[in-house]
Amino acid sequence: MGKVTFAYLGDDLVDGIYNQLADDAEKASPGLKVERVHTAKTPGAGSHMEKVEALIAAGSPPDLTWLSTGFHVAYGAKSAALALDSYMQRDKDFKLDDWYPGALDGFKHAGKTYGLPRELNMAVVYYNISHFDRAGLAAPQDGWTWDNFLETAKKLTTGTPGSATAQYGFGLFPAWWRIYPWMWQNGGDAWSKDGLSTTIDSAAASDAVQWLSDLRWRHAVAPKPGDTTGNDYEHFAQGKTSMAIENPGYIARLRTAPDVKWDIAPLPKGPVKRANNSLGGGFGVLNATKLPDAAWALLRTLTGVKGHQLIFEGTGWPPPRKSLASLPAMQNPTAAPKNMKVFVEESKYLQAPPVSPNWSKAQGELFTTLNALFNDNERARDVATRVKSSIDNILKNG
Repeated sequence: MGKVTFAYLGDDLVDGIYNQLADDAEKASPGLKVERVHTAKTPGAGSHMEKVEALIAAGSPPDLTWLSTGFHVAYGAKSAALALDSYMQRDKDFKLDDWYPGALDGFKHAGKTYGLPRELNMAVVYYNISHFDRAGLAAPQDGWTWDNFLETAKKLTTGTPGSATAQYGFGLFPAWWRIYPWMWQNGGDAWSKDGLSTTIDSAAASDAVQWLSDLRWRHAVAPKPGDTTGNDYEHFAQGKTSMAIENPGYIARLRTAPDVKWDIAPLPKGPVKRANNSLGGGFGVLNATKLPDAAWALLRTLTGVKGHQLIFEGTGWPPPRKSLASLPAMQNPTAAPKNMKVFVEESKYLQAPPVSPNWSKAQGELFTTLNALFNDNERARDVATRVKSSIDNILKNG
């Protein structure tokens, strides 16, 4: 087999899980050795993806790496990642029908698969049970709508905005994974089908962005810049906001927050359809590897049933496998969230944005601009029209 290099991001708990799985892979495949490169404990500037890019540029890329959202497809589009389909087809133990189809969509480009997900990633609504009880509100139900969401947020908003005792119905912290589903639910998208131009200026996309911005500036159910201090997680954990939209990354953190009683609910249904964002992190084999079979052996272990179960039990990120939906912690969890079944239900509505080679850079520029829109109360259609040409230029030329 030979020695393969595995580069990854994760805290001490995740580091321990990956080392355990790498040990398992070595035992299961005689001759396989795994060199572990723990690049960083947390994401952010100068973190894992920057270090992987630096290794690639230096001519010493890892064989297998955890890749952040969209990089699997972007790497595949420019032939930097290995297409895994032939390995998936000839591996008799690989059961494609055990995976939620939507969980794999964010790892595909032009019909080929360039990575496998570590977890089932999506956005859900986190809500403060005590706030709902005090307002006489029932828990959000499957099938609730944008209008229901707004009316709920209004009833949960109390106190003088900007005061120490103010409570906001919703914490609006714009990030791409929180914004995409609203565009899709309204029949729009930020990108053309081939991923080579932005369609953020379309009525369906920009109107969805405007609807979100109006939660802050028109309806006053979300804090304005300067109304509160801290980040989105702190606002929810401290009871400053009653609802938040986030991926499963909140779960482990909120389980250690003693002052908030919480659960999760599905995203509200849009005017056109239901939709959720399937893009997330996972593992990919880089095309430069000289040991693709050995890298596949490690990848299979990392994304096997045991690997997904360990990540779920350790971090709360739900598994992307149907067979693990029957786990007691998925069906009848003893710890929050009690409504873990939301993840299984929402998996029916997963989709991924069209990703092209320069998508990551273009997305960063686009959402930096949109953040300014949310902070400055500009009109979404005006901002979208203004930035379209520069975003299109990045998509086409890098």
